[in-house]
Amino acid sequence: MTNVEKQHDAVEGTKPTKRRSSTTRITLHSEGAKLVLMAQSRPSGEATTYAATTDLTTKKTTRGMTKHHTTFDAAALELGAMLRNAQKIGWQKSVRKGFTAKPDAFSTMPAPKLKKK
Repeated sequence: MTNVEKQHDAVEGTKPTKRRSSTTRITLHSEGAKLVLMAQSRPSGEATTYAATTDLTTKKTTRGMTKHHTTFDAAALELGAMLRNAQKIGWQKSVRKGFTAKPDAFSTMPAPKLKKK
């Protein structure tokens, strides 16, 4: 039992719940099409990877290449392999356009503004 579990047991008398779900998504583009590579973990601890293509002219999506994995780590490795294979055949990773972060307004912790009495 980890320290976090011990602390949780001491406070509430129950064990913490496992991570319910986690998703990793990679979106790639080609002329007229979009490819989404997905890895999803399940509450049981297992995971699934799949790919979905969307024709941008008809907006029709097709799902395929579904694989089941015993752990999310195994699914993440498979997702990396899927990404490399997609890039080899011409899919390009999506890049956000037009987003520029604003410069920081301050560089140290600001003092609170106090009201004058």
